[in-house]
Amino acid sequence: MFVIQHNFRDTLPITKNVNAHFGSFFLNSIGWLFCKYSVLMCFSWPLSFDCKDMPPPNQTPAPDQPFKLSVSREESNIPRHGAEKNWVYPSEQMFWNAMLRKGWRWRDDDLAPHDMTDIIKIHNQNNEQAWQEILKWEALHARECPCGPTLKRFGGKAKEFSPRARVRHWMGYELPFDRHDWIIDRCGKEVRYVIDYYDGELNRENYQFSILDVRPAFDSLDAVWDRMKVAWWRWTS
Repeated sequence: MFVIQHNFRDTLPITKNVNAHFGSFFLNSIGWLFCKYSVLMCFSWPLSFDCKDMPPPNQTPAPDQPFKLSVSREESNIPRHGAEKNWVYPSEQMFWNAMLRKGWRWRDDDLAPHDMTDIIKIHNQNNEQAWQEILKWEALHARECPCGPTLKRFGGKAKEFSPRARVRHWMGYELPFDRHDWIIDRCGKEVRYVIDYYDGELNRENYQFSILDVRPAFDSLDAVWDRMKVAWWRWTS
């Protein structure tokens, strides 16, 4: 039985000027620009390389790699549609190789091994946070889907701002630094969720640094009704 409490009061309390304290945490070791580049990439990086349209895992160290990186991969708590196992996160070595394929090159003042460890932790934790926010919405449909949803696929759309993000920007709020669309399976029904990522204060205990705005896309009347109900709960609570 899929049971989870839906508490939407703390879902997105975005302030007008969000402080990017994440930069101060890494600034002395790798610099703000590299940090931003890395985290943007890791949010766009797939959870697993088992999809048929993805290249096989590359766990081989690069020829000019200055230090050894972990090749261990952490299993997520996100159930994968059509499989008995959950989605699996990339290793530090896989992430390093991905950055090289995108044109990044290591320099002495860029990062140390522990920085890669921190980046992977941030990537994994923020994906877990996104899934928990989706489960809050899916709790509205626990009766029709008692086993709970599974994640089918996902994609990054950093340059495609959602209508909600644009409206908030017109009102004076900052734009998100990234956007994802996650497609879940609700017991045979495909549902799309939009996730906007905003800079926030880094939690050193659990490595969360993003403020997430997660909601079902306006692709169906059910999604419209869900968002109307949640908006009313937030307004009256």
